[in-house]
Amino acid sequence: MKRLMPEASVFLGGGLLVWLVIKVAIPLLSARGFDAFAGWMVLSSVFVFVPVVVAGYALLASEGPRAVGRLRLRKPTRGDWLWFGRGALIIVCGSLALNALVQRLGLPVSPFVRVPAPWPWWMLLIWVAHWPLNILGEEFTWRAVILPRMELLIGSRAWVLNSLLWASFHTAFGPGNILVVLPTLIVVPFTAQRTQSTWIAVALHAFVSLPGMAMMALGKL
Repeated sequence: MKRLMPEASVFLGGGLLVWLVIKVAIPLLSARGFDAFAGWMVLSSVFVFVPVVVAGYALLASEGPRAVGRLRLRKPTRGDWLWFGRGALIIVCGSLALNALVQRLGLPVSPFVRVPAPWPWWMLLIWVAHWPLNILGEEFTWRAVILPRMELLIGSRAWVLNSLLWASFHTAFGPGNILVVLPTLIVVPFTAQRTQSTWIAVALHAFVSLPGMAMMALGKL
């Protein structure tokens, strides 16, 4: 396990930053009248996703130019897109079923209580900057840099550890949120390893995130 400490440290360090933003910074902003979700988008962009990308780049740079070939940024094949379709179907069905369970258990799905519905124009501008950094930043570090390093060390089990550490990154969102996104936490790393394509991981992550964010922006969620 010591060999995986650099990779695990990036996940756990990122999770700590998420916890500080959600549990410390956002309550302070909310007490002063700022919207909690807008605060999350701004603060997480600067204090979570930028550091995560920097840490991923540092891991990549530590290996030298040879590591760039492991980023898996080739054009996806038809077979890759078939895996995307399977993964998307599993995520949708699994998340809907788990959301029903979470509702029955009375667990909150999100730590944020958002007031504006629909979003005002300024929140949409924040989201336009935040969303690509969130999706591309995570997938660059978690799947393009860290997952191939894990595969070199533990082989076919790499996606399992990647999933568990990605779940730890979401700890501050609470058990209800983790249950609902559990299919995503499993399917994205598995599909990324199976296809050896980072772009398929990006597409799955975006597929999960974009509809939910759009519904929130329209005040439907």
